[in-house]
Amino acid sequence: MKVIITGASGFIGRNLLSRIGSINDIIPIPCNKTTNNSELKKILSEAQFVVHLAAVHRPIDDNEYDVVNNGLTETIINNLKNTGNCCSILYSSSVQAQDDTIYGHSKLNAENRLIEYSVQTGATVGMYRFTNIFGKWATPNHHSVVATFCYNISRDIPIKINNPLHIMKLCYIDDVIDSIITSIYSIYNLKNQVEYLDLPSSCLYSISLSELAEYLYGFRKGDYSIKANDLDYMLKTRLLMTYLSYLS
Repeated sequence: MKVIITGASGFIGRNLLSRIGSINDIIPIPCNKTTNNSELKKILSEAQFVVHLAAVHRPIDDNEYDVVNNGLTETIINNLKNTGNCCSILYSSSVQAQDDTIYGHSKLNAENRLIEYSVQTGATVGMYRFTNIFGKWATPNHHSVVATFCYNISRDIPIKINNPLHIMKLCYIDDVIDSIITSIYSIYNLKNQVEYLDLPSSCLYSISLSELAEYLYGFRKGDYSIKANDLDYMLKTRLLMTYLSYLS
């Protein structure tokens, strides 16, 4: 199966490529900012599945929300339709698609355009509304508060917490990649469906900002002790692995 991965050099894309490269029946074809229009058209004409991860989150110019989040989605759809290759698409959206913000509107508009694509072509579209993904290769001050805290604390740079009691909903990158790969197989041969996909509840974590900072400052002091019977064992283990990835 030839799987096109847009945003392949981004946080989720890098992790997906790292994992998917070892799967024998999937041929990953990365697409990123250096892929020009003619190259994109060619690889989409050969695609058997598209994982659309490319997006902008905090651009310098707000117009980039429309150019990338909307425009690239439209370009992908048009190229697939023009070549008669209406394969399934798995889209990385955001919980902020429900918010009244420029970013939220851009993600919701892309979702709606993909729904139209499914109705018009009979292709299946799967969509995740992700929130606060953390793990290796996330960019500090960009992808998640966990990335920013890990980077700063590991380098003795102060962190800022406006509301220590604020509860964060987190999901770990490896769990996200597991779910994406499972979804590729589950919707590959489906037709005429639009599915909003969810991570298993066991992969979602809740933690206050003060607790998050406390754990990370403990790691900074060399306290890596995590007891198997701790209620938050899995979360602390994943936070430790993430923290250690910022030490190099």
